[in-house]
Parts: sequence; structure tokens; C-alpha cells
Amino acid sequence: MKITIPPLTKHISSHAFYNCISLKEIDIPSSVMTIGSHAFYNCSLLKELTISESVNRIGKKCFKGCSSLNKLIFNPTINSIKSHTF
Repeated sequence: MKITIPPLTKHISSHAFYNCISLKEIDIPSSVMTIGSHAFYNCSLLKELTISESVNRIGKKCFKGCSSLNKLIFNPTINSIKSHTF
């Protein structure tokens, strides 16, 4: 399954895609500034993800359990990456 976040979205809520085991692809627009805790927790088929430079905070355990995630591109100057993000 592929999900496209709407273009004016500013925040991906905590637990938004929690345990969405069929999620393989997601398009995150440059309008997103924060990704909440556990947002993609246990999305075990998610393989790659590009997080735009606008994102300045990634919540705890956001990508925990994403066992197929082998490529993650993000801005190295993110203000906050919480504990156990991966």
C-alpha cells in the first residue's frame, strides 16, 4: 500500500500509521514539520523513506519495528530525534 500525505499537512500525529503492516511507501510533503511518536511503529514492509528538510522533530519510537526499512534520508540538522526512534 502507498500513502500520500496531503500537501498542506504540518504534523503527522502520534500513532498515525501504528502497526500498519501493509504500508510499503509513503510520500511526505515538504509542509510537514513534525512526526509524532510511534507514527510508523511496526510498519514492517516500509522499505524507504525520504523526510524533507522542513521536518525538525521526530518522535520517540517513530520507526521502531520497521524491519524492512533499509534507506532513510533526512535532514542532518533536525532539532530533535527522540529516544528509540529506530
